[in-house]
Amino acid sequence: MNRRTLYNFFNKDKGSAGASLPANRWKAYFDILSHRFGTLVILSLLTALFFVPYFSINFIANLFINTQGAGVEDEALRLFRLFSLKTLLAAINIPLLIIGFIGLGGTFNVIRKLVYQDPDIRVARDFWAGVRINFGESLLAGLFFSIYLVVFYANIYFYPTVQGFPKLLLIIFMIVIIIVLVIVTSATLFMMTSATIYKFDVKIFFKNSLLLGVILIPQNILFIVIAALPLLVYYLIPFVLVQLIAIAIIVLYGFSHLALTYTLYSYSVFDKYINKTYEPKLVRLGLDNTEE
Repeated sequence: MNRRTLYNFFNKDKGSAGASLPANRWKAYFDILSHRFGTLVILSLLTALFFVPYFSINFIANLFINTQGAGVEDEALRLFRLFSLKTLLAAINIPLLIIGFIGLGGTFNVIRKLVYQDPDIRVARDFWAGVRINFGESLLAGLFFSIYLVVFYANIYFYPTVQGFPKLLLIIFMIVIIIVLVIVTSATLFMMTSATIYKFDVKIFFKNSLLLGVILIPQNILFIVIAALPLLVYYLIPFVLVQLIAIAIIVLYGFSHLALTYTLYSYSVFDKYINKTYEPKLVRLGLDNTEE
């Protein structure tokens, strides 16, 4: 099997019957998955290059952190060590995540072309073009998200160290900062998707993304879970083997899945709240409007 045959196996000809326009965004996901699976794998691998420093340092650091509580009888001291190390790691992650988000700028650019059914897609060319074009927005989004993660980890691990802190207040506080994390995460992803089709000034860029992050919390939670499932497995299941499997999935397909899922969701949101009024030519672009 030569390279061209292998490419055609994973990427169906746009002129084939199987490549007709999908009727909605849900169908668009599976349409792109079936016709452009090879493209998605290559795209995810390219993105993974930008996250190598982040995953490498965090994997090693978490192995170290997980051993620090061993043999410590004082629970308060153990919790304080955990708080200090996790907060320090979150601070170290700021530049590492920014590098990763710069790579995601290229990912979302290629995904935009896939979703809008652009006939001229070259993965490597369009990826690096997206890295360059979306550099500023990606840097701002990465900085915004990573700084909040420092605040999030500092609060998550600090309050359990406070003796006598009421459990009810602790639960309420944890719920609040998790809700804020959802808002920040969704707003960050809206920044990344909007950067591929709009060019706002910084104030409007943040304002629109935060507004959508707040008013669409239920839908945002659902699509964050769907889009970031491999990442959630990596973060929430503290077993080395499971984390290694999750990293493999993330590298091979996870980044493309994240970008594709949230792009399809975001473009539906943009059609409703922005495009219908300001960019009508973008409404349902890439979909079969005869089935609307």
